[in-house]
Amino acid sequence: MAEEQDSIRSEADHIRRAALVGAERHYIAETTWYATALLIGIPATCLAAVAGAAAFKDSGAHAEVAGYMSLVTAILTALLTFLSPQQRAKEHHASAKAYEALYHAAGFFFRVESGGGIGTEEQLKRLRVLSETLIETNKKSPVVSARACRRSEQRLLDGRGEVVRDPADLPVKEQGIRALG
Repeated sequence: MAEEQDSIRSEADHIRRAALVGAERHYIAETTWYATALLIGIPATCLAAVAGAAAFKDSGAHAEVAGYMSLVTAILTALLTFLSPQQRAKEHHASAKAYEALYHAAGFFFRVESGGGIGTEEQLKRLRVLSETLIETNKKSPVVSARACRRSEQRLLDGRGEVVRDPADLPVKEQGIRALG
């Protein structure tokens, strides 16, 4: 019985930690895509305004400058359309929130419910739900870049991050990042 209880708690802890890593990765990816939208969108907007103003000048030099600015603006706007950074940021945000909710639910199960207050069969049912939720969240989530994975790993090691963490997850630096996943 105690061995089965330890297995349940161990799996709940694994799900909790995997969800924390997933949430942090998607928060980093969200930030990257949001910054990309700004880095492309702001210059495109400014160039479009300047090109429009230059087009109204009488001089031929202004027309040529306006033409080049219009070309760059068209390229930047096409990039925004093709990359769709705002949509990607939104998708990563939704995934981060789903992982964060799972992290807190698994944490509650790990700290409170798996402590013996409910029967083993009920614990196994709830653990199955948590496991299935992790699997579904993994399936639905967009791919996270290797760079975002490395950045989130460093943030977790440094004790930083977006997710408000359980006290047990704060000394990650001593445990190493592999302890989380």
